[in-house]
Amino acid sequence: MKYTICLSLLLALLYVHSEAVVRVSLQKRLQNKDRLTSLENLMKYQHRLKKYLFLNNKNTKEDLQTNLNTAYYGTISLGTPPQNFTVVFDTGSSKLWIPSSYCKSRNVCSTFPIKSFLRVYGIGFYDHKSSTHQLTGKTFQIAYWTGAVAGYLAQDTLTIGNMSVRNQEFGETTLETQAPFGWAQFDGIFGLSFQSLSVQDVVPPFVNMMRQGLVEKGKFSFYLGRNPDDEVGGELVFGGVNEDKVDVKTLKSFNITSDRFWKVKIDGIESEDRKWYTSGCQAIVDSGTSFIVGPADVINDLLYKKIGAVFVKQLGVSAVNCDELDDLPTVNITIGGVKYPLKSSDYVIKFKEREGDVCVPAFSPMNKAKSWILGDVFMRTVYTVFDIENRTVSFGKLKS
Repeated sequence: MKYTICLSLLLALLYVHSEAVVRVSLQKRLQNKDRLTSLENLMKYQHRLKKYLFLNNKNTKEDLQTNLNTAYYGTISLGTPPQNFTVVFDTGSSKLWIPSSYCKSRNVCSTFPIKSFLRVYGIGFYDHKSSTHQLTGKTFQIAYWTGAVAGYLAQDTLTIGNMSVRNQEFGETTLETQAPFGWAQFDGIFGLSFQSLSVQDVVPPFVNMMRQGLVEKGKFSFYLGRNPDDEVGGELVFGGVNEDKVDVKTLKSFNITSDRFWKVKIDGIESEDRKWYTSGCQAIVDSGTSFIVGPADVINDLLYKKIGAVFVKQLGVSAVNCDELDDLPTVNITIGGVKYPLKSSDYVIKFKEREGDVCVPAFSPMNKAKSWILGDVFMRTVYTVFDIENRTVSFGKLKS
């Protein structure tokens, strides 16, 4: 049977069956930021993981990003009977991994939300309790800029809603570094990029869905909610698009330029009378990154000269006056001749701290960047379709 799998970010599980549509509820959570120091720590790790991507062009060096303000998570199950895990659906990586019950990093590998309260108990995936679990005899290690995970590969049944993916290969971590995984509000990563990026040539979950005939079409799509205070955070659709969320006539498709990433050509960025031409540059469309990341010279010019941000040394962030957000300029990103506008309400993230609000423009500079990254800040302004068969990324106008 073929399904179109809709992953709706809600607080309670909800299954809706209509014309082969399965909706599985997910959550959008706010990161715990009780003090400004936690904001500083989050900023410290915000893009160091991404930097490794551009410095090491190897299959074992892949990206991971935890979100600063709002993070989009979902629940999947592995094994028979199923064991639940909270994962980040990440178009910037290709593998699925979760912590093993044998993980030695006991204050890091605990299953969320247990890790928030009972970190010392180190709960993970109990593979010996699954009747469908099989070891592959292979190990893996993934190095990130500030940390790493390592473990072994296995096969088991992956369940999303009422859809079961047979013999899905995934990683079970036995080692995870404290930074950044110790404070992350997720258990693992659900990669949605290409197999050519994968460790040990592991077949990504969505590719297995296609091969097993579980999805109607070889595409998946994202709607990310714009209001951080809403309980409904957005929707991920496996196998098609949700026409209730997007004006399909406005969908514009762009050919991807990489066999590893969802990467498209980017023409330039402009704000009022200032233009930065990026001819020849490319951008990775990445649901696992919060910010828009680009070359340091362009981003710094935009941040400090156009937006008027001020670098706050004690926090390690660039911030703007929260009382003057309406006066900030619109930033246009042009892709394939199409302008995609971002208003200040789109690109400024407000942190409510004890000492007062901190407003951070969601643009991050990266030295020697070879590609831009269009993260959630950009994706929240459009409906995004990833077509693995036609090798395109499409952006469409959101319905009100």
